[in-house]
Amino acid sequence: MNYPKVGIVILTYNARSTLGEVLDKAIQSALNQDYPNIEVVVVDNNSNDDTYEYVKDRYGDKVRVVRLPKNYGYCLGNNLALKYVSRDAEYVLFQNPDAILAKDYVRKLVEILERDRSVAAVQGLEIQPSTEVAKMGALLNYGGYYSIVEIPSPHHISYDLEVLIVFGAAMLVRRKVFEMLGGFHPNFSYTVMKQILV
Repeated sequence: MNYPKVGIVILTYNARSTLGEVLDKAIQSALNQDYPNIEVVVVDNNSNDDTYEYVKDRYGDKVRVVRLPKNYGYCLGNNLALKYVSRDAEYVLFQNPDAILAKDYVRKLVEILERDRSVAAVQGLEIQPSTEVAKMGALLNYGGYYSIVEIPSPHHISYDLEVLIVFGAAMLVRRKVFEMLGGFHPNFSYTVMKQILV
């Protein structure tokens, strides 16, 4: 298999004070991928706690750490964060600072995108540790709303489902397509998306 470069972007805001050790688990899960060609970029949305300093001191030799001049929110913050990913990264994984990736997460998602050039974005199962349900994107239903695809906790089952919407917690995108579309809409949110689809 060819191993095109993947940039992993972790956008933070006050993650040190709100997430504690979960932030470390998320960063370490990105660094410990079994995929051989990744870079990790942690971009801080101008936290008012010590998130930026902590990540820079602890991981600065393993990840690129950047601090934005103000809090731009999820969409614009991630769009700006992409500017710090190396230009030769063909794919970008947007990872929330509380999302802990399976060791083979990047490799499996890249395999899907390499196999099917018509797919622009993919995600793995989003398993909440406190429930027995996993999310895997969303579909439009006949009423014009979108419905989240949920399945029983899949610790022993493999799923392959085409969905209309992938969630931003840990989504892998083709960089060229993402940039061609202008990235995330800066005003995009769950509420805005629901209003657009209604």
